Amino acid sequence: MSMTMFWDILPQLTSAYERGLLVPFLGSGMSIGTCPDWKHMVERLETDAAIDGDPVGNSPEDLIRRANLAVRTLRNRKPDQLARTLRKVLGKTGSMPPAQTVALATRYWPLALTTNYDDCYATAFAATHANVREPIEIMGRSPSDCHRILTSLTSPSGPLLWALQGYLESPCHNRRGHLHRLSDEVVVGHEEYSKVTHREAHFRRAFAEVFRQRSLMFVGSGLA
Repeated sequence: MSMTMFWDILPQLTSAYERGLLVPFLGSGMSIGTCPDWKHMVERLETDAAIDGDPVGNSPEDLIRRANLAVRTLRNRKPDQLARTLRKVLGKTGSMPPAQTVALATRYWPLALTTNYDDCYATAFAATHANVREPIEIMGRSPSDCHRILTSLTSPSGPLLWALQGYLESPCHNRRGHLHRLSDEVVVGHEEYSKVTHREAHFRRAFAEVFRQRSLMFVGSGLA
């Protein structure tokens, strides 16, 4: 986006934010600097999966195919192997959130959506808004979590982060356990996410309602 285009749409973004209708949608670019980008994450998954043969191709389609193979290989080992590998891949425990995430978190967002697994945004938001009465809560794809997201659209709520593809308390915090259920929701790549979307009708309906009632501001995502 050129600076001219940005200044053209800035009044619309400001108006939507002030009316509580603007929702940031975080992509992998918001975690770069603390966590690896998509390409390097796929490569690290392949290394841990010990896939035979040299990986071929770095186009978006190739990376999706490679990620799907690595994920299938890891899942076939142990039920929690994928989550364990991703925690290791995300980075060193105790890391600090990257500058772009800290900058986003300086504003108060009642609701944010993310396809990332890391806790960079939640950590940055909690540090910036430590005086907020209710701490940020992480929601997943369960029926109760989706209901909570829908309720927040019309009723007062504390800040929520909707982790659409699962959530891991890494790499910023060295805490484990109370969000373990969200590590079971981790999906990697388009193939797995498509299956989840079609299988979980309550999640599909909740996302459609958020899309209908809010303006999504994509940050850290490429058009590919």
